[in-house]
Amino acid sequence: IFEQDNYYMFSLKNSIPESVMYNNPNLNTTKADKKYHGHGLKIVKEIVNKYNGNISFTENNNIFDVSIMMERR
Repeated sequence: IFEQDNYYMFSLKNSIPESVMYNNPNLNTTKADKKYHGHGLKIVKEIVNKYNGNISFTENNNIFDVSIMMERR
């Protein structure tokens, strides 16, 4: 997490054995119990949108990266 100009920047990275986006570009949960899984990214997207931020998802060299930019208030 860092601040640049008038924005907060967040970058969350995790190693992955294979692509999570190739067959699942919307990043829906693949777990059977959908009632208790699959809410995390949905909630983060809602918060980012509520505050007019930007969120992006990328994969590179077996690393999954979520980047968020939000205006400092």
